[in-house]
Amino acid sequence: MRELDGRGKPCPQPVLLTKQAIDAGEAVFSILVDNRAAVENVTRFGQKSGYRIQVEELQGCWRVTGTTGDEAGGSPLKPTCLSGR
Repeated sequence: MRELDGRGKPCPQPVLLTKQAIDAGEAVFSILVDNRAAVENVTRFGQKSGYRIQVEELQGCWRVTGTTGDEAGGSPLKPTCLSGR
């Protein structure tokens, strides 16, 4: 699974990061974003690309996870979104 960090990045950068993971053939991707517009845009793009999308609200941000095929969804990791910027 590819973990992406889209925090602090204006649109369309989170979607472009997601596109790179999808284009690379990732069966599972997860991206951290810090605004609702990015959540909606990444969700829409992932769904149009054939991925099941799960959105998890964390402390100060969201994790959007996309899965395709028989892969299990979600990630057990719960990082603090206020760190690592």
